[in-house]
Amino acid sequence: MEPRLWPLVPGLLALAACTEAGARQTATITDSAGITIVESREPAWRDGEAYVLDSVPALRIGGNEQAEPAYDLLRVADAIRLSDGSIALINGGTSDVRIYSADGHHLRTVGRAGEGPGEFRAMEVLDRTPGDTLFVYDYLLRRLTTVAPDGTLLETRPLLAGTEVGFVQPLVRLSDGSWAATSQVFSGDAGEGARRDTLSVIRIAPGLDSIADSIGAFPASEMFISRGGEGSGRFITFSLIPFGLTTRINAGRDRIYVGNPERYLIEVYRPDGTLERSIRRPVERAPVTEEDVARLRESELEGGEADPRFQRQIEQKWESAPVPALKPAYGRLTVDRDGFLWVEVPRVLDEDPGAADVFDPEGRLLGRIPLPPSFRITEIGRDYVLGVAEDADTGLEQVRLYLLHRPERSDG
Repeated sequence: MEPRLWPLVPGLLALAACTEAGARQTATITDSAGITIVESREPAWRDGEAYVLDSVPALRIGGNEQAEPAYDLLRVADAIRLSDGSIALINGGTSDVRIYSADGHHLRTVGRAGEGPGEFRAMEVLDRTPGDTLFVYDYLLRRLTTVAPDGTLLETRPLLAGTEVGFVQPLVRLSDGSWAATSQVFSGDAGEGARRDTLSVIRIAPGLDSIADSIGAFPASEMFISRGGEGSGRFITFSLIPFGLTTRINAGRDRIYVGNPERYLIEVYRPDGTLERSIRRPVERAPVTEEDVARLRESELEGGEADPRFQRQIEQKWESAPVPALKPAYGRLTVDRDGFLWVEVPRVLDEDPGAADVFDPEGRLLGRIPLPPSFRITEIGRDYVLGVAEDADTGLEQVRLYLLHRPERSDG
Protein backbone atom coordinates (compact mmCIF):
# COMPACT_ATOMS: atom_id res chain seq x y z
CA MET A 1 0.00 0.00 0.00
CA GLU A 2 1.23 3.50 -0.81
CA PRO A 3 2.82 5.22 2.22
CA ARG A 4 0.62 7.90 3.70
CA LEU A 5 1.99 11.39 4.36
CA TRP A 6 0.96 12.05 7.97
CA PRO A 7 0.97 15.51 9.57
CA LEU A 8 4.31 16.38 11.15
CA VAL A 9 4.60 15.23 14.74
CA PRO A 10 7.59 14.70 17.03
CA GLY A 11 9.68 11.82 15.70
CA LEU A 12 9.13 12.72 12.03
CA LEU A 13 11.92 14.52 10.23
CA ALA A 14 10.99 17.67 8.31
CA LEU A 15 13.68 19.31 6.21
CA ALA A 16 13.86 21.97 3.54
CA ALA A 17 14.94 20.72 0.13
CA CYS A 18 18.19 22.63 0.49
CA THR A 19 19.74 23.08 3.91
CA GLU A 20 22.11 25.97 3.24
CA ALA A 21 21.21 29.13 5.10
CA GLY A 22 19.10 31.43 2.99
CA ALA A 23 18.43 28.87 0.28
CA ARG A 24 14.97 28.74 -1.29
CA GLN A 25 12.66 26.06 0.02
CA THR A 26 11.24 24.57 -3.18
CA ALA A 27 10.31 21.18 -1.75
CA THR A 28 9.39 19.54 1.51
CA ILE A 29 11.15 16.39 2.63
CA THR A 30 9.55 14.28 5.35
CA ASP A 31 10.29 10.90 6.84
CA SER A 32 7.41 8.50 7.44
CA ALA A 33 8.19 5.05 8.83
CA GLY A 34 11.65 5.13 7.28
CA ILE A 35 10.43 6.24 3.83
CA THR A 36 11.63 9.62 2.59
CA ILE A 37 8.81 11.59 0.96
CA VAL A 38 9.91 14.44 -1.31
CA GLU A 39 7.22 16.80 -2.62
CA SER A 40 8.38 19.59 -4.95
CA ARG A 41 6.20 22.66 -5.19
CA GLU A 42 8.33 24.51 -7.74
CA PRO A 43 11.62 24.07 -9.65
CA ALA A 44 14.86 24.63 -7.74
CA TRP A 45 16.86 25.97 -10.68
CA ARG A 46 17.60 29.68 -10.58
CA ASP A 47 18.36 31.83 -13.63
CA GLY A 48 21.36 30.41 -15.46
CA GLU A 49 21.29 27.05 -13.65
CA ALA A 50 19.02 25.13 -16.03
CA TYR A 51 20.48 22.32 -18.13
CA VAL A 52 20.78 23.17 -21.83
CA LEU A 53 20.49 20.56 -24.56
CA ASP A 54 21.98 21.61 -27.89
CA SER A 55 19.40 22.10 -30.63
CA VAL A 56 21.65 20.48 -33.26
CA PRO A 57 22.94 16.91 -32.74
CA ALA A 58 26.67 16.43 -32.31
CA LEU A 59 26.33 13.02 -33.97
CA ARG A 60 23.84 11.46 -36.39
CA ILE A 61 23.81 7.83 -37.51
CA GLY A 62 21.39 6.80 -40.26
CA GLY A 63 18.45 8.68 -41.70
CA ASN A 64 19.96 9.05 -45.16
CA GLU A 65 18.14 7.53 -48.14
CA GLN A 66 21.42 7.14 -50.03
CA ALA A 67 23.25 5.46 -47.15
CA GLU A 68 25.08 2.17 -47.36
CA PRO A 69 23.25 -0.81 -45.79
CA ALA A 70 25.34 -0.49 -42.61
CA TYR A 71 23.76 2.94 -42.02
CA ASP A 72 20.20 1.92 -42.90
CA LEU A 73 18.39 1.76 -39.55
CA LEU A 74 14.99 0.21 -38.91
CA ARG A 75 13.24 -0.39 -35.57
CA VAL A 76 16.14 0.65 -33.38
CA ALA A 77 15.17 -0.82 -30.01
CA ASP A 78 18.06 0.51 -27.90
CA ALA A 79 21.31 2.46 -28.19
CA ILE A 80 24.14 3.01 -25.68
CA ARG A 81 27.47 4.82 -25.63
CA LEU A 82 30.63 2.87 -24.87
CA SER A 83 33.62 4.06 -22.85
CA ASP A 84 35.57 5.29 -25.91
CA GLY A 85 32.60 7.28 -27.22
CA SER A 86 31.52 4.70 -29.79
CA ILE A 87 27.83 3.80 -30.13
CA ALA A 88 26.26 0.34 -29.95
CA LEU A 89 22.67 -0.14 -31.09
CA ILE A 90 20.08 -2.83 -31.73
CA ASN A 91 18.77 -2.72 -35.30
CA GLY A 92 15.56 -4.71 -35.05
CA GLY A 93 14.86 -4.61 -38.77
CA THR A 94 17.88 -6.84 -39.49
CA SER A 95 18.13 -8.58 -36.08
CA ASP A 96 21.70 -7.50 -35.40
CA VAL A 97 23.80 -5.30 -33.12
CA ARG A 98 25.85 -2.57 -34.78
CA ILE A 99 28.85 -0.68 -33.47
CA TYR A 100 29.78 2.79 -34.75
CA SER A 101 32.82 4.91 -33.94
CA ALA A 102 32.60 8.12 -31.91
CA ASP A 103 32.31 10.06 -35.17
CA GLY A 104 29.60 7.78 -36.57
CA HIS A 105 31.52 5.41 -38.86
CA HIS A 106 30.37 1.79 -38.97
CA LEU A 107 32.89 -0.52 -37.26
CA ARG A 108 31.21 -3.92 -37.06
CA THR A 109 27.94 -5.80 -37.09
CA VAL A 110 27.28 -8.61 -34.63
CA GLY A 111 24.66 -11.32 -35.19
CA ARG A 112 21.93 -11.99 -37.71
CA ALA A 113 18.35 -13.27 -37.83
CA GLY A 114 17.87 -16.81 -36.55
CA GLU A 115 17.79 -18.94 -33.42
CA GLY A 116 21.33 -20.36 -33.30
CA PRO A 117 24.36 -19.06 -31.39
CA GLY A 118 24.93 -15.40 -32.16
CA GLU A 119 21.55 -15.11 -33.85
CA PHE A 120 18.53 -13.09 -32.76
CA ARG A 121 14.80 -12.82 -33.35
CA ALA A 122 13.52 -9.88 -31.29
CA MET A 123 16.04 -7.93 -29.24
CA GLU A 124 14.88 -5.14 -26.96
CA VAL A 125 17.52 -4.42 -24.29
CA LEU A 126 21.19 -3.54 -24.68
CA ASP A 127 23.53 -2.96 -21.74
CA ARG A 128 27.26 -3.04 -21.00
CA THR A 129 29.92 -3.45 -18.33
CA PRO A 130 32.47 -0.70 -17.57
CA GLY A 131 34.85 -2.64 -19.84
CA ASP A 132 32.32 -2.52 -22.74
CA THR A 133 31.26 -6.15 -22.72
CA LEU A 134 27.75 -6.06 -24.22
CA PHE A 135 24.60 -7.80 -22.98
CA VAL A 136 21.80 -8.32 -25.50
CA TYR A 137 18.40 -9.63 -24.42
CA ASP A 138 16.13 -11.36 -26.95
CA TYR A 139 12.59 -11.47 -25.56
CA LEU A 140 11.24 -14.01 -28.07
CA LEU A 141 14.12 -16.46 -27.57
CA ARG A 142 14.14 -15.63 -23.82
CA ARG A 143 17.90 -15.52 -23.61
CA LEU A 144 20.76 -13.15 -22.89
CA THR A 145 23.78 -13.03 -25.21
CA THR A 146 27.14 -11.67 -24.03
CA VAL A 147 29.44 -10.09 -26.63
CA ALA A 148 33.10 -9.06 -26.18
CA PRO A 149 34.17 -5.50 -27.15
CA ASP A 150 35.69 -6.87 -30.39
CA GLY A 151 32.40 -8.52 -31.38
CA THR A 152 33.28 -12.06 -30.28
CA LEU A 153 30.34 -14.09 -28.99
CA LEU A 154 31.11 -15.04 -25.38
CA GLU A 155 28.02 -16.72 -23.94
CA THR A 156 24.29 -17.29 -24.34
CA ARG A 157 22.15 -17.90 -21.26
CA PRO A 158 18.46 -18.87 -21.15
CA LEU A 159 16.25 -16.76 -18.92
CA LEU A 160 14.75 -18.57 -15.91
CA ALA A 161 14.90 -21.93 -17.70
CA GLY A 162 12.28 -24.42 -16.51
CA THR A 163 10.24 -21.85 -14.57
CA GLU A 164 6.78 -20.44 -15.24
CA VAL A 165 6.63 -16.80 -14.22
CA GLY A 166 4.77 -15.27 -17.15
CA PHE A 167 6.27 -12.98 -19.76
CA VAL A 168 9.54 -11.73 -18.23
CA GLN A 169 11.29 -8.64 -19.56
CA PRO A 170 14.71 -7.65 -18.16
CA LEU A 171 15.08 -3.86 -18.19
CA VAL A 172 18.35 -2.66 -16.68
CA ARG A 173 21.45 -4.47 -15.40
CA LEU A 174 22.46 -3.49 -11.86
CA SER A 175 26.06 -3.22 -10.61
CA ASP A 176 26.11 -6.73 -9.09
CA GLY A 177 25.10 -8.29 -12.42
CA SER A 178 21.46 -8.83 -11.47
CA TRP A 179 18.65 -7.37 -13.55
CA ALA A 180 15.64 -5.23 -12.76
CA ALA A 181 12.80 -6.86 -14.70
CA THR A 182 9.04 -7.13 -15.10
CA SER A 183 6.81 -10.18 -15.28
CA GLN A 184 3.26 -10.36 -16.59
CA VAL A 185 0.80 -13.08 -17.54
CA PHE A 186 -1.34 -12.54 -20.65
CA SER A 187 -4.43 -14.71 -20.52
CA GLY A 188 -6.01 -16.00 -23.74
CA ASP A 189 -9.21 -16.53 -21.78
CA ALA A 190 -9.66 -12.84 -21.18
CA GLY A 191 -12.98 -11.35 -22.18
CA GLU A 192 -13.34 -8.46 -24.57
CA GLY A 193 -13.18 -4.83 -23.54
CA ALA A 194 -10.96 -2.59 -21.44
CA ARG A 195 -8.87 -4.01 -18.63
CA ARG A 196 -5.75 -3.35 -16.58
CA ASP A 197 -3.91 -6.42 -15.32
CA THR A 198 -1.13 -6.69 -12.74
CA LEU A 199 2.54 -6.24 -13.53
CA SER A 200 5.19 -7.67 -11.19
CA VAL A 201 8.54 -5.92 -10.80
CA ILE A 202 11.30 -8.34 -9.86
CA ARG A 203 15.07 -8.63 -9.64
CA ILE A 204 16.65 -11.55 -11.50
CA ALA A 205 19.87 -13.13 -10.18
CA PRO A 206 23.09 -12.60 -12.21
CA GLY A 207 22.92 -16.19 -13.48
CA LEU A 208 19.42 -15.53 -14.90
CA ASP A 209 18.32 -18.79 -13.26
CA SER A 210 16.24 -17.46 -10.37
CA ILE A 211 14.35 -14.49 -8.99
CA ALA A 212 16.49 -12.78 -6.37
CA ASP A 213 13.86 -10.38 -5.01
CA SER A 214 10.30 -9.28 -5.61
CA ILE A 215 9.94 -5.50 -5.71
CA GLY A 216 6.15 -5.51 -5.83
CA ALA A 217 2.96 -5.80 -7.86
CA PHE A 218 1.73 -2.76 -9.81
CA PRO A 219 -0.99 -1.95 -12.36
CA ALA A 220 -0.02 -2.93 -15.91
CA SER A 221 -0.87 -0.92 -19.03
CA GLU A 222 -4.52 -0.14 -19.75
CA MET A 223 -5.44 -2.48 -22.61
CA PHE A 224 -8.37 -3.04 -24.94
CA ILE A 225 -9.01 -6.69 -25.86
CA SER A 226 -10.92 -7.71 -28.98
CA ARG A 227 -11.58 -10.99 -30.77
CA GLY A 228 -12.30 -11.82 -34.39
CA GLY A 229 -12.28 -14.46 -37.08
CA GLU A 230 -13.75 -17.95 -37.13
CA GLY A 231 -12.45 -21.49 -36.83
CA SER A 232 -8.69 -21.74 -37.36
CA GLY A 233 -8.65 -18.06 -38.28
CA ARG A 234 -9.76 -16.85 -34.86
CA PHE A 235 -7.57 -14.27 -33.17
CA ILE A 236 -7.34 -12.10 -30.08
CA THR A 237 -5.68 -8.68 -30.02
CA PHE A 238 -4.32 -6.64 -27.13
CA SER A 239 -4.20 -2.91 -27.89
CA LEU A 240 -3.11 -0.01 -25.73
CA ILE A 241 -6.02 2.26 -24.83
CA PRO A 242 -5.51 5.73 -26.33
CA PHE A 243 -4.09 8.06 -23.67
CA GLY A 244 -4.27 5.16 -21.21
CA LEU A 245 -2.12 4.66 -18.14
CA THR A 246 1.14 2.68 -18.31
CA THR A 247 3.22 2.04 -15.21
CA ARG A 248 6.69 3.44 -15.89
CA ILE A 249 9.80 1.60 -14.70
CA ASN A 250 13.52 2.28 -14.91
CA ALA A 251 16.66 1.78 -12.84
CA GLY A 252 19.94 3.52 -12.18
CA ARG A 253 22.68 3.62 -9.55
CA ASP A 254 21.22 0.45 -8.01
CA ARG A 255 17.81 1.93 -7.42
CA ILE A 256 14.59 0.88 -9.16
CA TYR A 257 12.04 3.60 -10.03
CA VAL A 258 8.36 2.69 -10.43
CA GLY A 259 5.53 5.06 -11.17
CA ASN A 260 1.82 4.72 -12.00
CA PRO A 261 1.01 8.05 -13.73
CA GLU A 262 -2.53 8.14 -12.34
CA ARG A 263 -0.94 10.88 -10.24
CA TYR A 264 2.51 12.49 -10.12
CA LEU A 265 4.10 9.93 -7.83
CA ILE A 266 7.26 7.88 -8.43
CA GLU A 267 8.57 5.39 -5.87
CA VAL A 268 12.23 4.46 -5.49
CA TYR A 269 13.18 0.95 -4.31
CA ARG A 270 16.41 -0.65 -3.22
CA PRO A 271 17.36 -3.89 -5.03
CA ASP A 272 15.99 -5.97 -2.14
CA GLY A 273 12.52 -4.47 -2.61
CA THR A 274 12.65 -1.96 0.26
CA LEU A 275 10.80 1.26 -0.53
CA GLU A 276 13.30 4.06 0.08
CA ARG A 277 11.84 7.26 -1.37
CA SER A 278 8.59 8.66 -2.75
CA ILE A 279 8.88 11.51 -5.28
CA ARG A 280 5.78 13.68 -5.66
CA ARG A 281 4.46 16.83 -7.32
CA PRO A 282 1.07 18.47 -6.55
CA VAL A 283 0.05 18.94 -10.19
CA GLU A 284 -3.18 18.22 -12.03
CA ARG A 285 -3.33 15.91 -15.04
CA ALA A 286 -4.04 17.65 -18.36
CA PRO A 287 -7.36 16.98 -20.10
CA VAL A 288 -7.58 14.96 -23.33
CA THR A 289 -9.01 17.34 -25.95
CA GLU A 290 -11.00 16.56 -29.09
CA GLU A 291 -8.01 17.72 -31.13
CA ASP A 292 -5.75 15.27 -29.24
CA VAL A 293 -8.13 12.40 -30.04
CA ALA A 294 -8.41 13.35 -33.72
CA ARG A 295 -4.63 13.64 -34.17
CA LEU A 296 -3.83 10.32 -32.50
CA ARG A 297 -6.63 8.44 -34.29
CA GLU A 298 -5.57 9.75 -37.70
CA SER A 299 -1.94 8.90 -37.02
CA GLU A 300 -2.72 5.32 -35.97
CA LEU A 301 -5.02 4.73 -38.93
CA GLU A 302 -2.37 6.02 -41.34
CA GLY A 303 0.16 3.69 -39.74
CA GLY A 304 -2.12 0.68 -40.29
CA GLU A 305 -2.80 1.34 -43.97
CA ALA A 306 -0.03 -1.04 -45.09
CA ASP A 307 -1.94 -4.07 -43.77
CA PRO A 308 -5.76 -4.28 -43.99
CA ARG A 309 -5.86 -6.63 -40.95
CA PHE A 310 -4.17 -4.06 -38.75
CA GLN A 311 -6.31 -1.30 -40.22
CA ARG A 312 -9.52 -3.07 -39.14
CA GLN A 313 -8.14 -3.78 -35.66
CA ILE A 314 -7.24 -0.12 -35.21
CA GLU A 315 -10.67 0.97 -36.41
CA GLN A 316 -12.35 -1.47 -34.01
CA LYS A 317 -10.31 -0.17 -31.11
CA TRP A 318 -11.28 3.43 -31.81
CA GLU A 319 -14.92 2.44 -32.21
CA SER A 320 -15.09 0.54 -28.93
CA ALA A 321 -12.25 1.48 -26.58
CA PRO A 322 -12.93 4.14 -23.94
CA VAL A 323 -10.95 7.36 -24.19
CA PRO A 324 -9.91 8.75 -20.79
CA ALA A 325 -10.80 12.29 -19.83
CA LEU A 326 -7.26 13.00 -18.58
CA LYS A 327 -3.78 12.35 -19.92
CA PRO A 328 -1.25 10.46 -17.77
CA ALA A 329 0.59 12.60 -15.25
CA TYR A 330 3.91 11.84 -16.97
CA GLY A 331 5.56 9.67 -19.61
CA ARG A 332 8.83 7.72 -19.82
CA LEU A 333 11.38 7.65 -16.99
CA THR A 334 15.16 7.72 -17.54
CA VAL A 335 17.85 7.68 -14.85
CA ASP A 336 21.16 9.21 -15.93
CA ARG A 337 24.58 7.99 -14.87
CA ASP A 338 24.76 10.47 -11.98
CA GLY A 339 21.44 9.35 -10.50
CA PHE A 340 19.31 12.25 -11.80
CA LEU A 341 15.79 11.22 -12.81
CA TRP A 342 14.30 12.54 -16.05
CA VAL A 343 10.50 12.34 -16.19
CA GLU A 344 9.05 13.06 -19.62
CA VAL A 345 5.90 15.04 -20.28
CA PRO A 346 3.32 12.95 -22.22
CA ARG A 347 3.16 13.59 -25.97
CA VAL A 348 0.09 13.08 -28.14
CA LEU A 349 2.24 11.93 -31.08
CA ASP A 350 5.83 10.75 -31.04
CA GLU A 351 6.79 13.47 -33.53
CA ASP A 352 5.65 16.24 -31.18
CA PRO A 353 8.30 18.29 -29.33
CA GLY A 354 8.91 16.90 -25.86
CA ALA A 355 10.10 17.98 -22.43
CA ALA A 356 11.36 16.34 -19.27
CA ASP A 357 11.26 17.26 -15.59
CA VAL A 358 14.69 16.70 -14.02
CA PHE A 359 14.98 15.56 -10.38
CA ASP A 360 18.22 15.40 -8.40
CA PRO A 361 19.36 12.12 -6.75
CA GLU A 362 17.48 13.08 -3.56
CA GLY A 363 14.21 13.43 -5.47
CA ARG A 364 13.91 17.23 -5.62
CA LEU A 365 12.61 18.85 -8.81
CA LEU A 366 15.28 20.97 -10.47
CA GLY A 367 13.37 22.11 -13.53
CA ARG A 368 12.15 21.27 -17.02
CA ILE A 369 14.24 20.82 -20.16
CA PRO A 370 12.87 20.78 -23.75
CA LEU A 371 13.45 17.69 -25.93
CA PRO A 372 13.58 17.52 -29.75
CA PRO A 373 10.54 16.35 -31.75
CA SER A 374 10.16 12.56 -32.17
CA PHE A 375 13.20 11.99 -29.93
CA ARG A 376 13.13 8.84 -27.76
CA ILE A 377 15.84 8.86 -25.07
CA THR A 378 17.86 5.66 -24.69
CA GLU A 379 20.68 6.92 -22.44
CA ILE A 380 21.75 10.07 -20.60
CA GLY A 381 25.40 10.68 -19.68
CA ARG A 382 27.12 13.48 -17.86
CA ASP A 383 27.40 15.66 -20.96
CA TYR A 384 25.17 14.03 -23.57
CA VAL A 385 21.73 12.63 -24.31
CA LEU A 386 21.52 9.69 -26.73
CA GLY A 387 18.39 8.50 -28.45
CA VAL A 388 16.41 7.71 -31.59
CA ALA A 389 14.44 10.09 -33.78
CA GLU A 390 12.80 10.23 -37.18
CA ASP A 391 14.59 12.38 -39.75
CA ALA A 392 12.20 15.18 -40.74
CA ASP A 393 13.25 15.13 -44.41
CA THR A 394 13.49 11.40 -45.14
CA GLY A 395 11.18 9.92 -42.51
CA LEU A 396 13.90 7.38 -41.71
CA GLU A 397 15.18 6.41 -38.27
CA GLN A 398 18.27 8.11 -36.96
CA VAL A 399 20.33 7.66 -33.80
CA ARG A 400 21.33 11.05 -32.44
CA LEU A 401 23.62 12.31 -29.71
CA TYR A 402 22.99 15.80 -28.33
CA LEU A 403 25.50 17.55 -26.08
CA LEU A 404 24.15 18.42 -22.62
CA HIS A 405 25.42 21.41 -20.63
CA ARG A 406 25.02 21.38 -16.84
CA PRO A 407 25.90 24.74 -15.23
CA GLU A 408 27.21 24.64 -11.69
CA ARG A 409 24.57 25.25 -9.04
CA SER A 410 24.89 28.13 -6.61
CA ASP A 411 23.16 26.44 -3.67
CA GLY A 412 22.56 23.00 -2.10
